[in-house]
Amino acid sequence: APEPAAPAAGATPAPAAEENSLVRPKPNQRALYYELMNGLYDAIFVLDDNGHIVDCNNRVLKVIGYERDEMWDEPIDKVVKGVGPQIFQQMRSALRNSQQVLINAKCTRKDGTTFLGEVGVCVMHLTRGENLVFAIRNVEGRISQIRKQLMAEIQAAGPEAFHAASAPKNRVVLKAKPSAPKA
Repeated sequence: APEPAAPAAGATPAPAAEENSLVRPKPNQRALYYELMNGLYDAIFVLDDNGHIVDCNNRVLKVIGYERDEMWDEPIDKVVKGVGPQIFQQMRSALRNSQQVLINAKCTRKDGTTFLGEVGVCVMHLTRGENLVFAIRNVEGRISQIRKQLMAEIQAAGPEAFHAASAPKNRVVLKAKPSAPKA
């Protein structure tokens, strides 16, 4: 095999490709953070210790209808109904015990309309304290497709199956008998 040519007199050899790949400028952490946040499909909310929104991604505008600055310091239950202070603290406790939190919740858009959302919750340390991060995905389209598919399968099974599936169901609630007082 021929030997590589020697560099011309006074010229410095070019660094090897391997060496070039090791010399990279340190990435801007804030830019990486926003690139990640805005690259995600879900509407992302970062919350403070009290359940108030301290940051969100651009997807919030498409899914919920709010601009980023409109959400600053708003309580999360403005968007995810039912997640008041008590529920928020219960979630924090569950996450501290390495449990995962995934809830189906009624979510409210800026215009007041609602949708069924799947909400994944995790803990991150992004600010001085511990932050809960809510990732919200609108699942109405998926649920609608599942319902259509089920109805088509039931209708294909015949009128008896359709009638049985659409008939109102009786509800049975069992309660334990109170124990008799001991004499």
